[in-house]
Amino acid sequence: MKIGIVGAGITGMASAYYLSKIGHEVTVFDERPVTGGLARNFEFYENTSLEIHPILLSKSDSHLIELLAEFDLQNQIIWKNVRTGVFSSEQLLPFTNIMDLYRFPGLNFINKTKSAVAALKIIMTQNWEKMDKLPAKEWIIRNCGAKTYENIWQNLLECRFKGYAHAAPTAWFWAMAKKRVSCSSRLGMSQTAGYFQESVKIIFDSLNRSITRNGGSVLTGHKVTKIDINSNKARGLTANDKYFKFDRIILTVPVNEIKQIAKEAFVSLPEKIRQLEYATASTLILELKRQFSEYFKLKILDSGIPFCEIVEPANMRGQKFFRNRTVIYIPNYIRETGRLINLDKQSL
Repeated sequence: MKIGIVGAGITGMASAYYLSKIGHEVTVFDERPVTGGLARNFEFYENTSLEIHPILLSKSDSHLIELLAEFDLQNQIIWKNVRTGVFSSEQLLPFTNIMDLYRFPGLNFINKTKSAVAALKIIMTQNWEKMDKLPAKEWIIRNCGAKTYENIWQNLLECRFKGYAHAAPTAWFWAMAKKRVSCSSRLGMSQTAGYFQESVKIIFDSLNRSITRNGGSVLTGHKVTKIDINSNKARGLTANDKYFKFDRIILTVPVNEIKQIAKEAFVSLPEKIRQLEYATASTLILELKRQFSEYFKLKILDSGIPFCEIVEPANMRGQKFFRNRTVIYIPNYIRETGRLINLDKQSL
């Protein structure tokens, strides 16, 4: 079967690999000059690449770990203890384990205990649907207290879900908390996470080679402008003014992009999906003259600061990898209508 795949991020490339492995003829299209999507790289200095967004693995990322094993790359992941901190009331504070929670000055003992019990409840919950009857804000206030929401979660939710913090799903909160728990030791006193020894580029290079070896193609620099749909069935697509015929087409792009290239398919989607509004992941990467903090990840809890965390990878990877330079990532989420979305790098 001839299958076209739009998008060369991890979803598109992994789909192409597994489909080509069982004999399908696949072609992947991406308008960018490189594969990787949100996990793509840039050259930091000669022969060294960094991801455009910070990437951290947990033991719960089983599908990715299995994919790495396909190429015998599991040893490329370095697992280390990481330290997390918070910026609260103009202070840098540790926030890695349960003891740090009880030392946190912004909550009383009752709120801290409620938070610890809520964390245990999340650990014990295997089905997120049981928790998703309430928005995350209401769930946190009900289980941890209003003060806990205000002092710990409010800025994080408002930065992640610009204008929609009140409706942020508890399913997201549950998934984030479960991932954090999967990184913790049995007693919750330390956290272990993984990073790629070189960069995530190694997995995309391996996928690209394997897809090609299996008879498929990866066409970067090919912008798909139209999906040909006839009698409710995808027949082919147009990319760079050239038509490609397929038996099936897989789209791994956001729903708002589907609307532009495949209106017939977009109209057939459930209304709830058609109405989704996307945010752009924007990460500012700064090179500093000295270490910024002692934490790998610093959560920003003070409201009014327009981003929710700072990631300093040298505090996990070591300064040697960065040639004794300090690099920090400042991830942010910008709504399609936000004022930051069209700024150039200098303005940002």
